Amino acid sequence: MIRPIALLLTVLTGFAGLVYEVAWQRYLATLLGSHGEATAAVLSIFLGGLAVGYAVFGRASRWLVERARQRSRPLRLLSFYALVEAGIGVYALLFPLLFSAAQYLSLLSPIDHDALGFAFDVALSALLIGPPAVLMGGTIPILTLALAGDLEHATRVHAWIYGANTLGAFAGALAGGFFLVPLLGLDGVVLTMGVLNLVAAASFFLLERRAARIAPDLTQPAKAEPIPRFVAWAAVALLAGFAMMALQTTLNRLGALAFGSSQFTFAMVVAVFVLCIAIGSLAVSALPRIPAGLVLGCAWLLVALLFPLYFALADVTYWAHAIRVLFSRADPAFYAYHLVTFLAMLAFLGLPIGLSGALLPLLFHELRREVRDLGSVAGRLYAWNTLGSLLGALLGGYVLLFWLDLHHVYRIALAALIVGSAILTFVVLRPARRIITALVALSTLMALAFLPE
Repeated sequence: MIRPIALLLTVLTGFAGLVYEVAWQRYLATLLGSHGEATAAVLSIFLGGLAVGYAVFGRASRWLVERARQRSRPLRLLSFYALVEAGIGVYALLFPLLFSAAQYLSLLSPIDHDALGFAFDVALSALLIGPPAVLMGGTIPILTLALAGDLEHATRVHAWIYGANTLGAFAGALAGGFFLVPLLGLDGVVLTMGVLNLVAAASFFLLERRAARIAPDLTQPAKAEPIPRFVAWAAVALLAGFAMMALQTTLNRLGALAFGSSQFTFAMVVAVFVLCIAIGSLAVSALPRIPAGLVLGCAWLLVALLFPLYFALADVTYWAHAIRVLFSRADPAFYAYHLVTFLAMLAFLGLPIGLSGALLPLLFHELRREVRDLGSVAGRLYAWNTLGSLLGALLGGYVLLFWLDLHHVYRIALAALIVGSAILTFVVLRPARRIITALVALSTLMALAFLPE
């Protein structure tokens, strides 16, 4: 019963995390003076904090394992994770006061230069939402090690955790944007989620009392990692994170053109991505066995599906108009209209984004064969993936668009996935097949140049 309860709590913490992100975006819009700038700041700081958290708590889990092994004591990872959740909850309860203090400091700032003043406010924003974002990065590395039990079940449990947390994030993205913030207000939402985190913390403390002693093979010292191979896996994770976040920001802008630039369009695009990623991860956990080479097939199929999607997106404004026409003669139907819009996005994007959600658990599956240190492996892998997502948000969503158009960014994202798939092929396949892989990757990259605008 411990795993199901822990996974349910993971859904709740994922829900709270995305509600925080929605609320923080609104808070920082008042501090930074721009909806777009606040969105960029929240996304960048949130992803950066998660990346740091994955890496830090991955190392912390390794230290806890080694300490428990040396002292021959039970490994109390659930209690440790409860402290992490409690830290998030306490911080959330203090957040309205901390935000008021940040506003006061911003008003007292003697900086007259616009750019420097904005940089000062961004620094204040990082101090505000950076600490809880780092703490949120503890979920996957700590719980993967705490709930896995042994290497044989590690991939399935890891995919459960990733999927459950992301499923909660999907619900949080919709509930935060459409219901909770309008109903409770910003302070009310943050305080409510803080209480939810504290309840989750207390629940994890209680679960620790019923948890069995951790499996012996997980408390053994980690095997020496083949660093060149890990660099390859990390590169694949980073490129995948960059590509999918660049695609998400591209689709956010296309959604704004098609359905209007609003918090609801943004929430729906994010929710579609998060839901499909959760489904992809849970699909991996449902497999009775994971065939050799499945990760490779998943990576290349993702590339193959994104090519026809490129052509379909050219007509997105027409299909958005067609949906509006369906409701033009009906009574006001706010939720019905957005439900149909959401389902239309899901139909277009479900399969490719679902494959991207399966990719990380499959990468973890391959890595866990080489390295026993499950928490550290999960932390490092997700840190690189989240760093790629941060680059995708900054470059693909903002910087590159100063010189390029949306179709260029889409092609760059697709090129990143092709390169990542080629690297993965070189790692997984035998040397005799690598020449064919290089030719396929090169041909696919050249095909990008012939895509219409």
